Amino acid sequence: MSIERRFTAACELRNADDDLKTITGYAAVYHRADDAGTEYTLGAGIVEHIMPGAFDDAIGRDDVRALFNHDPDHVLGRNKAGTLRLFADARGLRYEVDMPDTQLARDLRESIRRGDISGSSFAFTIPDGGQEWREDGDRVIREIRAVSLHDVGPVTYPAYESSTTHARACYTKWREGRDAAERATYKGEEIDTTPTDAMVEEAERGLAWRAEYGRGGTEVGVARARDIANRRNLSIDTVQRMASYFARHEVDKEAEGFESGEDGYPSAGRIAWALWGGDAGAAFARRVLASVAAIDERSEAPEAEPEPEPEPAPGIPADVIIATARLREIDAAE
Repeated sequence: MSIERRFTAACELRNADDDLKTITGYAAVYHRADDAGTEYTLGAGIVEHIMPGAFDDAIGRDDVRALFNHDPDHVLGRNKAGTLRLFADARGLRYEVDMPDTQLARDLRESIRRGDISGSSFAFTIPDGGQEWREDGDRVIREIRAVSLHDVGPVTYPAYESSTTHARACYTKWREGRDAAERATYKGEEIDTTPTDAMVEEAERGLAWRAEYGRGGTEVGVARARDIANRRNLSIDTVQRMASYFARHEVDKEAEGFESGEDGYPSAGRIAWALWGGDAGAAFARRVLASVAAIDERSEAPEAEPEPEPEPAPGIPADVIIATARLREIDAAE
């Protein structure tokens, strides 16, 4: 099972005494609906909430180290040795470390005193039954309800990308199980409407652009981008709307700022185009609708008229003639 890491924002870490022998901080904070800072972003439209009680079992059970920057060569303390103390309070997971008399610890205490290092982190894995996934409007929420705790301690930088890779893999597994019951069907036939990797890349780019530049697309386009980024199977109606969008907005590709290197890049039209999956989304819509048309054609084709039974020849029994005809059909098929 892969180890995950989460960063707790600045202003949580400090020296606990004037002699600088102990440091204290919050390795994690529980989710609060009124505090956006207690929500971790795992990907486009995917967030994580650490729920109260998530650390209760781990505190008394797990052998936990205090490390600097999650580095096992930079050990600051250990709960089994009594040099690290862990507390689950109303806010989250708090830790205290009695710092060793080492050059690393002395330098670290000074960096904390100066405010150069002010964040904390924790490393964990999720035991069976320790997480729940749910949808909330256009977002997917991962709720962490129990963890196996590996280490806590001060860190220099957050590392969201590397620390959330496993979480996104867990989401993908959950999504695949959910989508198995939601695969698009048309007239009783299943059609693959899972967004492609190229569509996901474009949708994520469009969401990032829109957040940065504040232009391009509508709320409908944003919702579509989140569905694509989360690789949700799209309904046939949605794919038809995608095809309609691309047909109407093909002209936007002629405008200044649509191509990289042009003034105003990315234009509002380019951002909106990306939200719908870009050129890959247009190709995807054409492919799906071609499958729909093929199913329509098969369902509307008239059934072949059954061949009449051969008339018996004079003097030859009818059952012999029928059997001979069947053998000819078998020979022709082979």
